[in-house]
Amino acid sequence: MWEKLIDPLVSFITFGYSQKGKKDRALFDLLMEELPPSSAAVRLLKEQDMGAPFKFAIMTPLNHAHEDWHQIDRKFLNKKIEHRKNNFLSKLEEFLHKFSERSAGMGNGFISIGIRDWEDRPEMIEYHQELNQLSTESYDLYCELVDYARRKLPV
Repeated sequence: MWEKLIDPLVSFITFGYSQKGKKDRALFDLLMEELPPSSAAVRLLKEQDMGAPFKFAIMTPLNHAHEDWHQIDRKFLNKKIEHRKNNFLSKLEEFLHKFSERSAGMGNGFISIGIRDWEDRPEMIEYHQELNQLSTESYDLYCELVDYARRKLPV
């Protein structure tokens, strides 16, 4: 008998939360479609030595994420997920900005910061290390966002 009274009340109370969860799930699914963990762009953040040349096209999803995911229609209603998304985007922006300072095309679609194995310029060695650090931090924040959202959002 209590179930007949309590179930409708619980449904009424949690409806707003349920709807927010569904909207956030759809938004998270879009993020996973645009920037999946197995993508070359995410692997670039995780594995690429920023001193080595790579195909510039690999960075396209990162640039799109930086540009598109600050928009109001891409805002998570769950504040903790939104906070993690913003942390990731801020670090990604820092990485992309820093990378753009000294990168240049090498031809055939490759890009590089122009560092050599026998580099003797301390500022370039420091720049190279900073890029590697920023890409790793971006990857870690991306993983934190994905892990948290997967655990908190309804399936």
